[in-house]
Amino acid sequence: MLQRIHRETLAKVRAEVEPCADRDYAAFLMRWHHVGGADLDDGQGGLAAVLDQLSGLTFTPEVWERSILPARVPSYRPELLDLLCLGGQFAWVALPPEDEIPDLPAKVAFVNRQERSLFQSAHEDEPADAKEAAIWRALSAGGHTRPNYRSRPLPCPFGALTPAAALIALIPLMLVQQLASVAVFHPEVLPIAIYALGVSALGLIDDTLGEAPADGAAGAVHRGWRGHGAAVLRGELSTGALKAAGSLGLALFTMSYLGLSNARWLLAVAVLVLATNVFNLLDLRPGRATKVFVLLGACLGIGSLDVRPLWSLGLFTAPALVAGFYDLRERAMLGDTGANLLGALAGLWLVLTLSGTGQLVALALLVAITLYGELWSISELIERIPGLRELDSWGRPS
Repeated sequence: MLQRIHRETLAKVRAEVEPCADRDYAAFLMRWHHVGGADLDDGQGGLAAVLDQLSGLTFTPEVWERSILPARVPSYRPELLDLLCLGGQFAWVALPPEDEIPDLPAKVAFVNRQERSLFQSAHEDEPADAKEAAIWRALSAGGHTRPNYRSRPLPCPFGALTPAAALIALIPLMLVQQLASVAVFHPEVLPIAIYALGVSALGLIDDTLGEAPADGAAGAVHRGWRGHGAAVLRGELSTGALKAAGSLGLALFTMSYLGLSNARWLLAVAVLVLATNVFNLLDLRPGRATKVFVLLGACLGIGSLDVRPLWSLGLFTAPALVAGFYDLRERAMLGDTGANLLGALAGLWLVLTLSGTGQLVALALLVAITLYGELWSISELIERIPGLRELDSWGRPS
């Protein structure tokens, strides 16, 4: 009896389902996926409906922007997607390239924030500590992200937190120095602070007002001194040129506090400006600029047996190294703000430690690195040298 009921029920259900032609099924799929967008609201409402339907599916940013979303939302503009993400309705989740091949672009999925807990990968990169996670999420949610060399969107510029942390640290340190009559700071810390804060501000201008990276952005990105100089000659605004000129002015002003002769003053200015620029050239892979800074500081400290420069630079060095760890682990990117600061500290360390002859040698090396970076790729050079390649990749996530 039960088998008979089951057969009759199954026959009835099958009778209600009729096969359709391939053309009709294809037309149904087009309507179901809103291709053409005829049945969708225009603007953010229609885009939100599409993202809800495609929630969790992963595609490269280029496929999202050029194929999938424009085909479903006729009036689609990148600004609509930015508004939905910045408004908190949707979040993006970046997945590493398949088989960990660096040249492959990362894939991105969009998820409704109400359902984000269903996707473990949305949380796996966040710091475990609550305060660190809050800072990490604030940068991401505020739209302060940039794709790194693997095309993974990361919070940027994380280096902007370094001068902020240094200024906050001034509160207890200045209270101790003033009320307890303890010499916490070396007198050289004033010009150091002027230059460090100044170049950080110039880097932040470049991070926020400069051209977007080439992956996905319209327009050419000015690169190197030649690119920035050509942009200025064409009458275009180049934040890189603004940063270079501002760094020169800051260096001239800062080095005047050290009581140097005119020749030593100009030499120190050249070392300081070129060191700041070189660390921008180095900041093309996670943690590279920080590693060079640590190695340089160790060589200068051990070679001179002088801790005075470290005492003068310590206010900014400590938070810079913390930010550098996040950069190394690909949890965030320093940006020009953080790279500028590392270069400034490195240049100041050279000036405060080396003699005139030592600074001439350092200047020659900095000029050589700058010229090489203008004409060829520093990253390709490092990849060709086995020892440098392993050192450069050490500490990064696989």
